[in-house]
Amino acid sequence: MKIIFGSIILLFLLSCSTSEPQDNVALFSNRTLHLNYSIHTIGAISDPHGDTMSVEIITQKLKDQGAQVIIIAGDLPLNEELRSGVVDQQDDTSEITEVLSAAGKVGLPVYVIPGNHETQISYTRGLREAQRVYPSIIDLTQYRFINSTGVDFISLPGYQIEQDQAHRYIPKNGYFLTPSLLDDFTSLSKITDGPTLLITHGPPFTGAIHGPGTIQNGLDVGDKYTTGLLQQTNISLVVSGHIHEAGGLAATLNGQSVTKGTWHSTTNKTIVLSTGSTSPWQLLNGSISSGLGVLIHFNNSRLRFTVISAD
Repeated sequence: MKIIFGSIILLFLLSCSTSEPQDNVALFSNRTLHLNYSIHTIGAISDPHGDTMSVEIITQKLKDQGAQVIIIAGDLPLNEELRSGVVDQQDDTSEITEVLSAAGKVGLPVYVIPGNHETQISYTRGLREAQRVYPSIIDLTQYRFINSTGVDFISLPGYQIEQDQAHRYIPKNGYFLTPSLLDDFTSLSKITDGPTLLITHGPPFTGAIHGPGTIQNGLDVGDKYTTGLLQQTNISLVVSGHIHEAGGLAATLNGQSVTKGTWHSTTNKTIVLSTGSTSPWQLLNGSISSGLGVLIHFNNSRLRFTVISAD
């Protein structure tokens, strides 16, 4: 009864606060959302890039296997201009609305952040449109901390690298995580009162041979500044996307691999887990994924995860 009552209050508050799309929403807001029930089983996906069918299939599977909430760790639209330098064939705002609606259909709360493919305008407009029908979609650029009687959540929306000499990784008017914005989550981590999950698009650096930040050439391209900040916190788990080929891989911050399907202690350690992409992609082991998600179970300071496929 507590879960049902708390969900009704949450839906009412969100429907009241998101009735009209607005373009002038603050980039980030450190508001807190307090839940009067326990969350201990979490479904997570990332990088759908407009693939609504895979999102619908995977989120339904996650719900069927006990997920209480769905996390989406960014890169909702394809954004062909950023990825390939060509004119977008699909409107990014519409893609964001459709992806979030596909996740919202399963009837669970959806916690979402932007990655490196969203502009601020397309993300805000697309999300607000989806919230008209599915008010349980929660924008984690505005609610940076979610407190439940089980797992707590902290969000790190956007991406840590704006551009280098060869590539631009974030569109103009996108979500660039400056060092000062990155520093915010260490302050938020000090107010948690249970196991804590950090949701970020780009993975931190772990140094694992095959880890959540490993790309096809074997390099770990995770962010070292984020790793340094995490070492100052008590965060139990980091869920990230961005590196499609690393889907389903996990490691500790010191590079120790973490296997799926086994309970792991998070006492005095942080585990980093890649969701990969819900769209098809070649994984590091050479296999072709039809789209992935992960199901995470918490039991106090222990966790285990399993990988869910779209096929």
